[in-house]
Amino acid sequence: MNADQSTARSRIQEGHDSLLFKNEGIKPGALKMNYTNYKGKVVEEHKIELRGWPVPGPVVNPGKLKRQELTTLLCALENKTCRWEKMTDLELATRIQLNHDCAARGEQVYVARKRRKKVAHASDASDDAPGTSST
Repeated sequence: MNADQSTARSRIQEGHDSLLFKNEGIKPGALKMNYTNYKGKVVEEHKIELRGWPVPGPVVNPGKLKRQELTTLLCALENKTCRWEKMTDLELATRIQLNHDCAARGEQVYVARKRRKKVAHASDASDDAPGTSST
């Protein structure tokens, strides 16, 4: 199953890269597919979407799919019923409004990025210690 998950991720990433390069000149591999923030960071920001998602529910990382769902996704990617497409301005405006409406109802549409933890270094503490001199 891991090989199928990897294959699905690769095919999704390849299509994502190809369309971003064609539309925006972004080098392949420069942006990883963002499954967690797909609606905001992929659809809204880059005006592209994965159309024909064959599994009930939102677009998710293939690693979260059950075996049958994964098989269905692989078939859809292979026969191109699930494919990346550029959105029109009207499609994008409609999608953004729908996303905002869902968020207003309390649905999680936009996921906040995890904050990085600050790591204290030993040298940082000695720099600020009273009675020490940096000269």
